[in-house]
Amino acid sequence: MMDKGEEEPDKDKGNCNQNGSSSISDRLAELSGNMEEINRVKRKYPMKITRYYLDLIRSKDDPIWKQSVPAVEEVEDDFNVEDPLQEEEHTPVPYLVHKYPDRVLLLVSSMCAMYCRFCTRKRKVGRIQQIPLEDIFRAIDYIKEHKEVRDVVVSGGDPLMRADNEIEEILRRLREIPHLDIIRIGTRMPCVQPARITPHLVNILKKYHPLFMNIHFNHPNEITPESSAALKLLADGGVDPVHLPVPVYVQRANQPGQPGPVAGLTASSVCYRPVPYGYSKIPPGNSAADYFYPLPGAPPRKAQRQH
Repeated sequence: MMDKGEEEPDKDKGNCNQNGSSSISDRLAELSGNMEEINRVKRKYPMKITRYYLDLIRSKDDPIWKQSVPAVEEVEDDFNVEDPLQEEEHTPVPYLVHKYPDRVLLLVSSMCAMYCRFCTRKRKVGRIQQIPLEDIFRAIDYIKEHKEVRDVVVSGGDPLMRADNEIEEILRRLREIPHLDIIRIGTRMPCVQPARITPHLVNILKKYHPLFMNIHFNHPNEITPESSAALKLLADGGVDPVHLPVPVYVQRANQPGQPGPVAGLTASSVCYRPVPYGYSKIPPGNSAADYFYPLPGAPPRKAQRQH
């Protein structure tokens, strides 16, 4: 049972799930979306868009659209791979990835508030109702047994899709491990569903320092009064948001005299107190490379794939 005042994320309210809704479909059609292609992609890779994020779309193929609306390239790709980070071969127990000696990835949710089209775990998200807590606790037992692990990234799906009491139980068990120094939570909630960041949630998170929240806003259009309020609530509550954007490609980004989306994003987001840490460089996977802004000096796609 949840405590008084506790928030449990509604998995459907405010969202368009993979089956869609007439209002969401109507909105995409109004923006000249090809619904036949969108539905074709959804049969393989689920679509879910929060109502909040849908309302940020200004036109078809703008940076918000590109991140949230299925594109036919996702199912016509013969270049990229299903598991670009090679996580499956480094999974000693279910829902835990141990690829680096002192760091592990703990997957605590199979769902997100929105399914990003560039996701490197598209093969996994939205496939089951939710990861059982018992499986998560067994993965935490693995961390206890491996004293070389000092850093855990709590991810998914989106960890904040779990109820507040479940999040607290996961964090409590992690923080009880003596050799675990750092806990990081990877989430897009401040960007795609900022109402999920509540005082009750922040009061839970701040009990488990040192704790960092890895977030990514990928374009200045995502910086809104609502998302800014969510970031302020986290920062005021002592939870450190760390900004790790995945820069989305937009036309005119590198034209002379234009700041481009990366510079504009950094300038906009830093005003709302997340720490600018770097960029998440995503390897080719699930057509993901088609969505990104080409960073200066990056090798061509084929050169990346060969390595």
